[in-house]
Amino acid sequence: MLKNKNVYFTFILLSIVIFLLTFFSGEVNDYSLYLKNWNISNVGSNPWVTEFNGISVRSSSYGPLHTLIGYLALINPLIPKILFGGTGLIVFLLLVSAKNSVIKNFKKNDLFIILLLYPLFPLTIITAYIYGINDSIVALLVIIACKTRQQKKMLITGAVLGLGALLKFYPLLFLTFFSLSSKKGISLKCLLSGITVFCLGMSFSYFIWGIEILNPLMFGADRTPKLLSILKFFNYINDYYSFYLFDYLINFLIDKNSVLILVVVFAIFIHGYMAEIEWEYISIIGTLLILATYKVGHPQFYLSWTVLLAWLITSSVPGSEKNLFAWRLVPIAIYLGIFQSVYFLSGLIDNGHLKNNWQIVRDLGSVPFLFIILFCLYNNKFFFTKPWKKKEINFW
Repeated sequence: MLKNKNVYFTFILLSIVIFLLTFFSGEVNDYSLYLKNWNISNVGSNPWVTEFNGISVRSSSYGPLHTLIGYLALINPLIPKILFGGTGLIVFLLLVSAKNSVIKNFKKNDLFIILLLYPLFPLTIITAYIYGINDSIVALLVIIACKTRQQKKMLITGAVLGLGALLKFYPLLFLTFFSLSSKKGISLKCLLSGITVFCLGMSFSYFIWGIEILNPLMFGADRTPKLLSILKFFNYINDYYSFYLFDYLINFLIDKNSVLILVVVFAIFIHGYMAEIEWEYISIIGTLLILATYKVGHPQFYLSWTVLLAWLITSSVPGSEKNLFAWRLVPIAIYLGIFQSVYFLSGLIDNGHLKNNWQIVRDLGSVPFLFIILFCLYNNKFFFTKPWKKKEINFW
């Protein structure tokens, strides 16, 4: 890949840009909270406790892999952040490789599109490089899983997603989508390898830190609707125009949000399997609906979905059904980039993210997002209308 002069020079320039952004933006946003947790774990204490040296502290919201990455902060506090930012370079190379596999003559325009799809996409720049948020690692693991899934290396695919779940738990849900094959059925290798890696990692962590490693699950379950979640808008309406049935339904969906997500996963999984839909379609639609219905609708979670979109566009033949399917989802990505840019600018201008004069964006930003999602899904309605074919469950 780097033998191509355009790719080589782009890689060098991208490396410089990423380093400058990650290093000179410093310890901001969630990354400052990471350092506080790592200061606890790096002296041998439990990062999931709520009290340290007699002082109340915020418990870690992440899995054990996040804690292990924190040991790099002993070298320099910004080393983990540079690692998070550096994922953009690996994703760039994987996207270039994917594009090379479907076209013979790699042009500058192709390179430009690849850069805009992920490495220099506003959501990536702000989330991964400036804020240094760990969802960039999850996104990297997701695109690696895409590559290994394309190569039919099911054990590795599952293991990679299981590893991602040791950082943030939601990649475990993606296992169901990646395990499907339109022709063969359900890959037990993928499912079992992912679950095994996750369980081994959590078991090992339990013997080191105890039952508190499950605290992030409780933390997520207790949170209120945020930013881009569709439940954020419905909850906002409910606060002002509440009536009994609507109030009951919204509170139920918020309180039982994990149940709602599992229903979404099961529905997409069953439909994808019975209608014999290819795993790429299932993964990108399933991931989108999981994130949209999760009550904590933070934009950084969508890095995993954005990288899936970038992979589908670059790894498919231009003009093919799969390629057009992916391009019809691009308006969702554009809105994500705009929303994260507004979030970032509000912090610079008003010294507080989406507060004061920006509060309306916080309260109602999920509304246009919901309609854009519905519009894009309508344009790809064949995914939902494809008839069921299978009559039995097949494993491979």
